[in-house]
Amino acid sequence: MKQDHTLYSRGGIITERNADYATIRLRVPAGVLSAAQVKQLARISEKYGDGSLHLTMRQTVEIPHVNPENLKKIVKALDKNGTPIGAEYNEVVNIMACPGTERCKYANCETIDLARKVDERVFGKELPIRLRIAISGCTYMCNSPLLNDIGIIGRIRPLRTPGLCTGCGTCVEYCKQCAIVLKNGISVLDESKCVQCGVCVHSCPYHLLKSEYAHYTRKSVKP
Repeated sequence: MKQDHTLYSRGGIITERNADYATIRLRVPAGVLSAAQVKQLARISEKYGDGSLHLTMRQTVEIPHVNPENLKKIVKALDKNGTPIGAEYNEVVNIMACPGTERCKYANCETIDLARKVDERVFGKELPIRLRIAISGCTYMCNSPLLNDIGIIGRIRPLRTPGLCTGCGTCVEYCKQCAIVLKNGISVLDESKCVQCGVCVHSCPYHLLKSEYAHYTRKSVKP
């Protein structure tokens, strides 16, 4: 079978165990797809693949069992759908992100738009290694940013206004770092233990705790 080696050099086209077929990995920053895009992907898979879609750990989609003779056609159909070929080799692969402040009540920072901006700037750039980037809106880190080469984490610094604390102790109960204690009927924060997760701000039943500012921190894997 004559294969188009130019197309096969693209990272999102992966030769399967049976070399007569390929799996197509897509570019889906933050794992966000519209219902219309998902429906069209189903049609594309039924036409060019085996009718199935595989959701990957990096929040992207794969179309398995594609005949290499159809690669040009499927690439064109995917581009038209806004779900182009992704990356897999020594390059920046799919950018991951949690829902962030768009939906998550614990999130400190926006993530989806940031993931799209990072994707626009660096996705698919060729590097000596495969580079993984993940963005988390808070220190719960549901998408495991610390297991990526670059992890971006949203944090907020809690601000306590003197005289407003009721001493209910809710923030003390919720703080997993044991960074807050009650002294003389008011909450006191130990800055050295605080990881700026924002849980105390979100849990205060009287909304008396505020965030001084929201920011991101970046963790990179050391070479």
